[in-house]
Amino acid sequence: MHARTLEFYEQIGIVEPVIAAGDRMQVLNIHIGRKPYARVPFGNFGVGLSAYPFILMLPQDEHERILGEQLSRQGVEVEWRTELVDLTDEDDRVRTRLKRHDGAPQTCEAALDLLRLTRDKPTTSMDWRPR
Repeated sequence: MHARTLEFYEQIGIVEPVIAAGDRMQVLNIHIGRKPYARVPFGNFGVGLSAYPFILMLPQDEHERILGEQLSRQGVEVEWRTELVDLTDEDDRVRTRLKRHDGAPQTCEAALDLLRLTRDKPTTSMDWRPR
């Protein structure tokens, strides 16, 4: 994971658990067959450029767990084993067809109020309704 991803995760409040769960990549050893071919030191190569001047290794399952917990805190539950079958972008909405883990189809529609500029900050809103 690169610095920009960690900077974004700081904005959404999950950088601390991500860093705690990951390992900083210090060096990359490249082998051809069983023979060492190259060694690329990384260390803190981004010092002065980012608050996160390193590459972070994080297993996919840990990454998903942390993201899922953050979504749950926001009132969003992840639907595992659900396949996106089709997505249609219409003028003011997006329509999806899903296949749930039990094979049951589901259609969802999101009305998009793309970008409303308020006095303080830009906001977006989505209203997901199963159909």
